[in-house]
Amino acid sequence: MSTCLECGISSCLELGGGNNPHFHRTNTEPSGIFRPNLDIMDHPNVDIKCDLSDGIPFHDGHATELRAVHLIQHFPTRKVLPFLLDCYRVLCPGGHLYIMVSDLEWVFQQVLEGGLTPGHICSIWGEQDFPSDYHLTGFTYPLIREHMEQAGFVRITPPFKRNPWEVSLEGWKPE
Repeated sequence: MSTCLECGISSCLELGGGNNPHFHRTNTEPSGIFRPNLDIMDHPNVDIKCDLSDGIPFHDGHATELRAVHLIQHFPTRKVLPFLLDCYRVLCPGGHLYIMVSDLEWVFQQVLEGGLTPGHICSIWGEQDFPSDYHLTGFTYPLIREHMEQAGFVRITPPFKRNPWEVSLEGWKPE
């Protein structure tokens, strides 16, 4: 993983990884856990405790890669675009953001076809195991893509799925 020349901290940030930073591989990232891991909760695997809905505590152009797996659905709707704008600020030119969220289009289709299940409830409202584990907003691919475009991201990938109830995409800050 690369290191920021300005501050000496890794330029690959895990945003909201909690106690279980994600090993998901995207099309461009190396395997392994991104560090530092920033999260609102105080866990052994959290390197920097902060409320990411209020901003990312790094300087402009710090990161080459940001990863936000099941993070932004925990933000109030009005904080999603400001968060994506802050991701854009923190990325260096050519840097990229990977996002994974629950795919509400898929979830609602399943509910209409077969009824509401505990798994659907978790996808819609969160697992609710601790105070910040509630979903305050939801996404479909077109909606999250629109937010990323509004924040300035380009080359946004078509949706790809690790699991049917999730949607992942990547976007880049122009060079």
